[in-house]
Amino acid sequence: MNPRLIQIGHGGKRAWVYPEHGFQLYGFEQDMGAAGTAAMVHEGDTLHEPADRRYGNPVLFPNPGAAVTSHGPDTWAWKEKILTMPFHGVARNLYWHVLEIGKEFVTGELVPNSSSLVAFPFPYRLRMTYRLDDRGLVLDAELENTGKEGFPYALGFHPYIRAPLGVRGRVADCSVALPPGVELKSQNGWETMTGQRFEAKRIRADEEIVTSIILAETKARHLELEDHANGLAARVSVEGSEKDFPVWVVWSESPQAQFVCLEPWTDGPNALNRRETRRCEPGQVHRYQMVISVRKIG
Repeated sequence: MNPRLIQIGHGGKRAWVYPEHGFQLYGFEQDMGAAGTAAMVHEGDTLHEPADRRYGNPVLFPNPGAAVTSHGPDTWAWKEKILTMPFHGVARNLYWHVLEIGKEFVTGELVPNSSSLVAFPFPYRLRMTYRLDDRGLVLDAELENTGKEGFPYALGFHPYIRAPLGVRGRVADCSVALPPGVELKSQNGWETMTGQRFEAKRIRADEEIVTSIILAETKARHLELEDHANGLAARVSVEGSEKDFPVWVVWSESPQAQFVCLEPWTDGPNALNRRETRRCEPGQVHRYQMVISVRKIG
């Protein structure tokens, strides 16, 4: 185990966080009695520096997904200036300061530095706490505008849910029930997008999740991955969040991937380039919460 990982625990639950890489969650598991140990979050290679972010729970701020203008990809416009913005924002690539560590929790903080200000030129404070309690793994986030000017932003979480959750079965035994809503799509790299009605359906993890499924207007407060071979279901919930997450993204790398991402977002891709995206005004604090949990199913 990488010695720089911070481990927290509560009862039969254990989680690991790596603040040097975007306050990245490295893993989360829970003892389930006769059902064995459920490993809910796909883990990274803890022996080496990661080559990508396809594990854990990358924090997507201030722009989940793509940012694109007529000047090309990875760009956004602010007051007639064209600024750079990498895919999924800057927060997942930066070093976070650890503010406090307890047996059951760890709190980190992100503030702008000289490099991140080039992409997002605003003073802010983003604090996050991972906590294990009877509910599961709870992530509380607070975004504070510490400047004198309001700024647009979007926030997303990107938990990689293991498939399967236990030692039995395979990814083909896992499925996700999707709610009705509006599916967002684009033909030009998300410079513009369209929406079409999406009917509720259950999809198998190895067949139908071959790219991002982006759903808006679902009113869903949680999504679950059901693992029928192990009799377990992993839930990603935002029911306790003060600010809402109107968009859900379901994604997997390939039909063979051992994970499915169930992602709550505050907005769709390219949010910074749309006038209707949410704003944080001077002195405001916007609070969000996500809970990852597991339960037994018949």
